[in-house]
Amino acid sequence: MTWVAAVARLRARRESGVLVTVATVRGHAPRDAGAKLVVGQAETWGSIGGGNVEAVAIDRAREMMAASKPEPELIDFALNDKVTNQHGVQCCGGTVSVLLEPLPVVRAVAIFGVGHVGLELARILARQDLDLHLIDTRADILAKERLDVLADAVAQVHVHHTPLLPEEVLAELWVRFRKRLATEGGHDEATIDRIKTPIGLADITGKEPATIAVSVAADLLRTFETEGS
Repeated sequence: MTWVAAVARLRARRESGVLVTVATVRGHAPRDAGAKLVVGQAETWGSIGGGNVEAVAIDRAREMMAASKPEPELIDFALNDKVTNQHGVQCCGGTVSVLLEPLPVVRAVAIFGVGHVGLELARILARQDLDLHLIDTRADILAKERLDVLADAVAQVHVHHTPLLPEEVLAELWVRFRKRLATEGGHDEATIDRIKTPIGLADITGKEPATIAVSVAADLLRTFETEGS
């Protein structure tokens, strides 16, 4: 599996990870600059050359995943027999710098009803790194030509046409989220049930679709910032 596919798999599973890249090489080294390794909670994909370099990178990557706000890190390695290594000696003779970049779980946002307000909200949120789900019972509302305004989206946009029960999509999107809140977060069902859907900022009172969309988006992004602090 390529590193790009591995990153996509982590994103689809809603799991955190770390992208490890050989940033610079001087002298002899197991892999050239640009070699990549993707580290997940229990799996890895790719290789930066094995041995101590790779083992230390994997250990540090998993420490980063456990941190609340991991930042990118650069680790330098000397590949000679004079260096005491945690996972054995690598005697290639060169030096290597390895960049570790956190791959956080990307937030998911679902918009039920992509009418005037919904489309304006989608246009704003599409500029964020999100999994953006658009759900509607009306096929014409989800027509490709109508959604072409999202063609250059930063977000990954998922379109769901649900002729009967849009709520089925909600159940599919959040059942895994609720399970993790209960099992990993230790929250009871009563706490989970208090989760509030953002409805916008109270002091923005305009009724134009674009104004409502800005209000809802601002409230949502503020909630994200508060949760991440």
